Amino acid sequence: MSDKKQQRGAPPTKGGRVSGERATSAAFDTWLERKLHDMFDSVANEPIPDDLLKVIAELDKTEKAEKK
Repeated sequence: MSDKKQQRGAPPTKGGRVSGERATSAAFDTWLERKLHDMFDSVANEPIPDDLLKVIAELDKTEKAEKK
């Protein structure tokens, strides 16, 4: 398999373990994902303010009217 195909596909393994730089990268990706969830999940779960919902509804009406 060429080096380019290995880079795009699954990480190379040795005995079922991810090796070298890819293992470090995978560990960092997992750490980053967890930290971002810790920081922002509560924000993402907040209700959308009514004023913003009204703006979105108006934009939807405008888009539908323009399509006709």
